[in-house]
Amino acid sequence: LLENLRTCCAALDSLEAHAVIALRDATRRDRHAAARDRAAHERAAEPSRSRTDEEADSATTADISLITRRSPHLAGRTLASAQRLIDVLPRMMEALRTGRISSDVAYAVAGAVSVLDPDLARAVDHELDTRLPELDGAGTRRWRDAVASLAGELDPEGATLRHRRALRERHVTLIPGQNGMATVSARL
Repeated sequence: LLENLRTCCAALDSLEAHAVIALRDATRRDRHAAARDRAAHERAAEPSRSRTDEEADSATTADISLITRRSPHLAGRTLASAQRLIDVLPRMMEALRTGRISSDVAYAVAGAVSVLDPDLARAVDHELDTRLPELDGAGTRRWRDAVASLAGELDPEGATLRHRRALRERHVTLIPGQNGMATVSARL
């Protein structure tokens, strides 16, 4: 029963990722149509597609946050990870759909490949798929380490570029706790 439930949950998580991207695409289409109509009505220049996409993605993130009862930050990460799973990690997405990996693993891998260029991410996806049996049951940290290791093996010259991309994710977080305590975490 537990195994079947886990497989069903993984399939639903895969479906959710597709639904998130479908919502984003529909929001983008609606925003582009509205921008075209506004520009035609006001006889003004139509805003750039990238600006309209940013506004649509922001609206999608807000919708995902409300629908799924996740924070806006987590909703944004969900949207970005779902996009990577669909665009550059089809084997991990298939493994999620069939219950061979959990959503925690799928989203950890999607986050870990965020600093890779799409071609390298696809190559990592292929290699991870061949290593599924040896990574079965591994935690998200081990999966992230596997992504970093594979990226280093497949593209050793790209380490500097990956480091520069990773620098953009530096942050320090202070989370107030109970009884006068707090949690400080840093990504450095």
